Parts: sequence; structure tokens; C-alpha cells
Amino acid sequence: ALDNALWCMAALLDVAEEHRLTRLKTMLGGEIDRNREQVFSLLSLAYDARRIMLVRDSFKSGSADAKVYALELVDMFIDSELKASLMPILDDLTMVQRLKLLELKFPQQRLAIVPRLKDIINRPYARVERWTKAGALRALADVGDQVEDELIATLFHSDELLRETAAWSLYQIDPAAYDYHVARLSKTIREGLDRVIKESQGSVDLRLMMDKVAYLKDVEAFASIPETDLIDLAEHMGQIQVQAGQVVFEGGDLGHQVYILVEGQVRLHIGDRPLGPWREKEMMGGPLAQTPEKGIATATVVERARFLVMDQDDLYNLIADHVEVASSVFNSLNPPPSDHSD
Repeated sequence: ALDNALWCMAALLDVAEEHRLTRLKTMLGGEIDRNREQVFSLLSLAYDARRIMLVRDSFKSGSADAKVYALELVDMFIDSELKASLMPILDDLTMVQRLKLLELKFPQQRLAIVPRLKDIINRPYARVERWTKAGALRALADVGDQVEDELIATLFHSDELLRETAAWSLYQIDPAAYDYHVARLSKTIREGLDRVIKESQGSVDLRLMMDKVAYLKDVEAFASIPETDLIDLAEHMGQIQVQAGQVVFEGGDLGHQVYILVEGQVRLHIGDRPLGPWREKEMMGGPLAQTPEKGIATATVVERARFLVMDQDDLYNLIADHVEVASSVFNSLNPPPSDHSD
């Protein structure tokens, strides 16, 4: 875990000066955080778990005093050999300083931007998240000017996230190369990629799964869930457009569907009684779509609207892995209270 954290730091330094790779930098920062968590988890197996969790929480608090206290604890009960590797990761140092202090035990290669992106793509899955790999595939279209072998190879990957991200980047760099290589795929996959890559879906364009995941992360109920855990939900989500005057759901009859409003205007009402607005990035649906007054809401489109649609079972599977968000998710599924009292 220490070696992997340092690799991520080296990768982050290699792309740090490229302003077009903001998303990838965030992904690599997340990798570093997850590796630190893994370090603490492993330490808790070898040392007193309560002390280790205290050290971890002290560092996560952001308090300077708490960090000093945590470093003192590490100095007291971690053996000297391990402490020599651990302290530079925990101490308040720059990434360059950390790599320098640990270069003899954990040497890291420094690379130019495109070779570093290829290094991320080719790194074993046990060492880097597929979300970060997808970020590197996408970044090739931002900084690369030629079709890399990694893009072509990933077109044939079984992972939908990686496959469509590679296809998108290939199309941005060379549309003719995209058409040539995608023609070698099965008809079903080829047609699916063409829909994702070539058909615009509105001002907030969520064709790519990467963009769906990033959008879900901005939904308040999902804000604390890592992007890596939102991928499975995004894979099963569809999009629909509903014309003005049409009903999205009536009398709470949503079946098992849950909707997120992406763009447009929707009127929520019970009969002629209006409810509060359904705002963009708000979620509603499932059998829980009842107002506090126990009435059953109807949603009618005022201006053409677009929605992300998911099955409630997929949503519940996500909640089962992140029970801490259950309350906010269930609250968000209910329509807002009436704008006007009776």
C-alpha cells in the first residue's frame, strides 16, 4: 500500500502542470487517500486497532494539533523500521519530499505526460481503480495527438466503462480510425458505441458513463459515495426525454423506477394543488413518492425535460453498501411539501 501510494504521488506530479487534466488529478488524489486507508487497516492488524484508528482519525480531522498528537503516537508504538517508511507518508511534507525520503526503499520512475497516462492504463487492476484507468483513457484525448495502442486495445475490453471511454477518446483524436477499428466489434457493441459517441443528448450531455458517474456524484444524496462505487449504478441507468404536457408519473404510479431530473421544468401536484419544485439533480420515485400530507404526487412536464432513470433495486443495492446515506436517499425520493396551504 505504501509503494502504491508513492506511485500515485509520482503520477500526480507528472501531470500536475497540465491544466486540462483536472479530473485525472482528482482521481489520483482519491487513490492516494484510499491507499492511506489501506495502510491504516493493515496496521490495525499488527497493532492495537483502537490506537491505529485514533491516529487515522486525527490525520483526517485536518487539525494541526491532532496531527502532532497522532505523530507522537506513531513514534511511541510503531517499530522503528516500519516507522521510517510510514512517517514521510503521514508527516506534513510535499509529495516531492516524500518521494525523496523514500526513494531508496520505494524508487519511483518519473515520466512525461503521455507515457504516464499509458502507465496508468496498463497498471494491474489490483494497484489502481478502473475509474482512474478510465480517467487516463479520457485524458489521452486531451493531451495526445495520435492514436495510442492502448486506445485500440481497450476497445475490445469487456468492461463497458473502459471500452466506451477508449472509443470516445479515439473518436476525438481520429474519427476515421474510430470507424475503422469499431467496425471489427460485434454489431451490438458497435451500435451501442455509435449511440454514445455520435449522438448528442442535450445541453447537459451524459452519454458517457464517466459523465454519468460525475453527475451522480453531484447529486446531494450520493455526494459522500466514492465514484468507484457509483459505476455499477451508472451502468444500469437509462435516459429518457419527455415532451411538454406529458406526465412523467401520475398518482405515484412509478412502478420500480427512480428518476433524476437532468434538465427541463416539471410541475409536481396533487390534483390542482401544487407542490414545491422538482429541481435539477433531485431524485424522486419508487413506491416512496408520497408527500408528507400522505397524498400521491403527479409530475407533469412544463418544458421538455430529460431524466436519468434507474431501477429502485439497483439503488437499494448501492444503499446496502453505504448505509450511512440511506436516510438522505429516502428523504430525497419524496416530493417536496405543498407550496400553498389548504
